[in-house]
Amino acid sequence: MNQSVAARYCIAVAIFLSMTALIMFLNFFIPTPTHAVGDTSLRGTDNQPIASVSITDLKDLNSLPYVNYTPDKYLNPNFEIQGTPIDLREKNQFAQKGTFVFVIRNIDPTAEDFLEKSQSLNPYLQGDYSWHFTLYIPKIWSACNIYTKYVLTERVGSLSDYNFIEYSDYADKTDHLSVKTKPVYLDLSFYSKRQSIMPEPLYAATVVTIHYETQADKLF
Repeated sequence: MNQSVAARYCIAVAIFLSMTALIMFLNFFIPTPTHAVGDTSLRGTDNQPIASVSITDLKDLNSLPYVNYTPDKYLNPNFEIQGTPIDLREKNQFAQKGTFVFVIRNIDPTAEDFLEKSQSLNPYLQGDYSWHFTLYIPKIWSACNIYTKYVLTERVGSLSDYNFIEYSDYADKTDHLSVKTKPVYLDLSFYSKRQSIMPEPLYAATVVTIHYETQADKLF
């Protein structure tokens, strides 16, 4: 084996070992999101049932397969909390643009077992005296703007004819659809002090509103 062939062989082996190490790292060290359990006992701002999940059912890293969907319209973040409950794991047909709304409920401050539930969430309590959870949103749209309550927290690509000031305090406008897909991880915080939590579950919840747009030939 001459030096040239030996060098190419060593490079190939090195690449193989590097890829093997990378695959092992991805398989064993990157956490896999768990699916949170949802229900439709809560009613939205239009007084219709909506899908929601309680923070007592959340783990360290979560995906929420149940969402509230409104086609062909961008709902006002944290004001229009509504939509048709759907399961994102099923084969759904979606409009070219619309709104997804995730609703995550806090503990009921009037419940007799509040202290017990509160103590069970101690692993998620941080220095701001709030419980924190990570929400994983998969890359299932071509472009989207994501709001946590009233705040614009993430932009993926850009939507056509979209004026941010209509939905938040952020002043910007995008004219054309710019396609970009990626998964998103959101940090969600919840008040932990009983006196700080509103007794109305809908308004005590953390609401994630997603305005999306996709190309006509690349619908879900």
